[in-house]
Amino acid sequence: EERQAEQVRRIVGMSTANAKQVQRWNIQKALSMFGRSEADTGSPEVQAAVWTVRIRNLETHLAANRKDVHNRRAYRHLVHKRAGILRYLKRQNLERYHRCLQALELRPEQVEGEVVV
Repeated sequence: EERQAEQVRRIVGMSTANAKQVQRWNIQKALSMFGRSEADTGSPEVQAAVWTVRIRNLETHLAANRKDVHNRRAYRHLVHKRAGILRYLKRQNLERYHRCLQALELRPEQVEGEVVV
């Protein structure tokens, strides 16, 4: 029984997951970290966190595939969407904005002013 439990843990563990499963797990982690409840997917912090997960995933993809123009455009689009939602959050609640930036490990220059990608 102990051996079967270990085998199941290995099968469903993140070490055997593909990139899509890892991204889905990271998004779920962001939802639980930033959401006010289990069903909260629309608050600005949650949206920024999910977009940050997707942006970081695209950054690794674009580093390996530098000629992928389609995903480079999607990357720029997500960066600007994240900047927009964070600017909205800054207007609404400055304290939550700063907490969100710190948790996402972002600098204010990445959000405010001209966003250069």
